[in-house]
Amino acid sequence: MLEGGVIKLAVQDLGKVHLLFTLIFSTSLLARPVKRHTTNFAFRHNDSLGQIGEIDGNKWWADLNYSYYYRQPFVDREAKVEIETRYNDANFLQYSVKELSMTHLWNQAELSYGRIMIDWVEIDKVWGLGKINNRVNFDFFRPGQEGLVGLRYKYQISKNFMIDFYGSPIFVPELNPPLNIDSDKGTITSKSPWAQVPDATADINGTSSVNLFYDVNMPDTADIVFNESYGINFRYSPKEDLHITSFFLRKPENKLSNSATVEYVPAADRAEVNVNPQLFYHTLYGAQITWEPNRSWKLYASYYTSIPGDKPADDTTIINNDIGVGIAIEKFQERYFGTGFHYTGENMRGGFSFLNRVSDFEKSSILTQIPRWSQAVNAVFEYVYSQTIQVSFDLKYDTLTFDRLYSFSVVYKPDYQWDFEIGADIIGTPDIGDGYWVVFRDNDSLFAQMRYLF
Repeated sequence: MLEGGVIKLAVQDLGKVHLLFTLIFSTSLLARPVKRHTTNFAFRHNDSLGQIGEIDGNKWWADLNYSYYYRQPFVDREAKVEIETRYNDANFLQYSVKELSMTHLWNQAELSYGRIMIDWVEIDKVWGLGKINNRVNFDFFRPGQEGLVGLRYKYQISKNFMIDFYGSPIFVPELNPPLNIDSDKGTITSKSPWAQVPDATADINGTSSVNLFYDVNMPDTADIVFNESYGINFRYSPKEDLHITSFFLRKPENKLSNSATVEYVPAADRAEVNVNPQLFYHTLYGAQITWEPNRSWKLYASYYTSIPGDKPADDTTIINNDIGVGIAIEKFQERYFGTGFHYTGENMRGGFSFLNRVSDFEKSSILTQIPRWSQAVNAVFEYVYSQTIQVSFDLKYDTLTFDRLYSFSVVYKPDYQWDFEIGADIIGTPDIGDGYWVVFRDNDSLFAQMRYLF
């Protein structure tokens, strides 16, 4: 009897072991790496009705974009790659590495390195402020975001608390829109319609004008690249769908700033402008409350402050006062508050946002950067009418400067790979306006676009 019982028990245990190995083996078969990669090519003509002005770089463009996602189960490792390129009618190629990162995941921790998106405050993304992440800036209707180069570590301290670190010994500034500097001719130009190119001439005593010859003293690449950044973000979640965060970040500004001296040279009948690009640091801190009651809704309120670093030595004196160009560099503290919601449904996506620049602003010189938005609202709506038709619009309106951006489009998708789109991107500003968008109001488009997904 005893021997029979032992034999019976051994057989049962053997069956359990066999079942366990079967489950492990079956799971390993199912847990194959997740890989997704897409490539799409698009061509867009921006004056399909012949109603838009002839602005170089805004007549047509071609985009080639690539994205890749990899996830290895059990190993808990994922990779992300997103690259965009654009070639326009001015024969100029722009590119952007939006994200290029590897992430390792554990039960309570997450480590990412490469070019990483820092998603600490919603208003930086919605309004294209470019204080934290870089911007793609192929066009300002859709500024997009580029991640920061560095390392990010997130740790779940408890059910309610998480801490998030970011750090980097190097800095990569925004590259778009670029300026073309010709040292021999002393000119600064651009093949992007979104670049703010300095004047080629200046008035003397308001009666005559002279050419401006630009001498740009670019800093060494190492002086730009080898600058550290560091920051920390705390998140408290009193409920599963409610998150309260606060952050601190110290980093270089995403674009270089310029100071200059100007001297009139009578013998050459020109003014020589000595431009000195400089890198400023700034300190950012802020907080955000996010409520996500379900997968469709996200509501948020954000606040952040950008405090500029010390001003470099002031070498911006105008050497000859007869030249009517006052070029100085001024930095000011910026504070923003914003709130809004996003909705994502089965056939519809939409949202509404409000932004208020709480800080004061005064344009003290031609080099002072005007804020993109001061007191603005944004309404977004996208509706998938059927498998082949979808419509969308995006409206931004600044109630302080009266600047407006209108975007509207209709997309026809005959199949998975092709889509055809018609629409309009319109900039509205007062005839005599002092907002950011005044200089870009000729960059409208009534476009037709085709896209192919590989």
